[in-house]
Amino acid sequence: MQQLEISQVNNSFSSSDSIAAFLETLTLTRVKRIIKSVLSNRADLEKIADRSYSHPNGFDKIPLVVPSHEEFKVRLHIWWPLEPGQSPSKEDIHDHRWDFSSKIITGQLALENWSELSGLDNNHRAVTREEYRYHPRGNNEYFSMEHIGCCRLIKTFTSSMHKGSSYSIAYDQLHRATSPSNLLTSTVMIQQAALKTSTRVMVDTPLRKKQRVKSPRFSPEELRARLERYLDLVSISNRGKRKNV
Repeated sequence: MQQLEISQVNNSFSSSDSIAAFLETLTLTRVKRIIKSVLSNRADLEKIADRSYSHPNGFDKIPLVVPSHEEFKVRLHIWWPLEPGQSPSKEDIHDHRWDFSSKIITGQLALENWSELSGLDNNHRAVTREEYRYHPRGNNEYFSMEHIGCCRLIKTFTSSMHKGSSYSIAYDQLHRATSPSNLLTSTVMIQQAALKTSTRVMVDTPLRKKQRVKSPRFSPEELRARLERYLDLVSISNRGKRKNV
């Protein structure tokens, strides 16, 4: 049954319609089954750990399965509740190399869409950011950030998304997502094929003109600890909800 679940996920996608259908069936119960199947198979755990890491935008990025093809990828993103004394991280405004769809499995996200303004637009609500070109990690533990220049942005949309909500964002839409610091928020994201080679990232504080940033992969033991912690926190949350009924 466990390997059947993984096989079903790997073979779920052929179009945007099948992505929507898959997200419709995706529940916390199903995500827990997939996680348990990964934990029970050392080979899968090692392969997935080699693709997993803590993202600079504040969440753990974990493939749910080793993809059978590159056109669609299925990932679990986890924003952990902050420990006492921890400072929250704020996601930089960015776009992506690919279209994606996502479903909130636990917690909630505050979503914002942003647009770039021309130099002649003096909108008083605009913010100024330094733009960088982000080049992905590939097969190593470093990603690179290359300074492009200054830009002016305006927020065009905000929404609070809760458990069970789904959303889709085009590759060139500037956006960011923030999780409340006291919640365990997790999403399953379906990433489609890449449409460009780099990503735009807008930051508050200037970085060096060009720099490489280390982002180590998880070891199998680190990934196991994170997945087991996720299952424990979900179980604790569910027990608390039943007590309050």
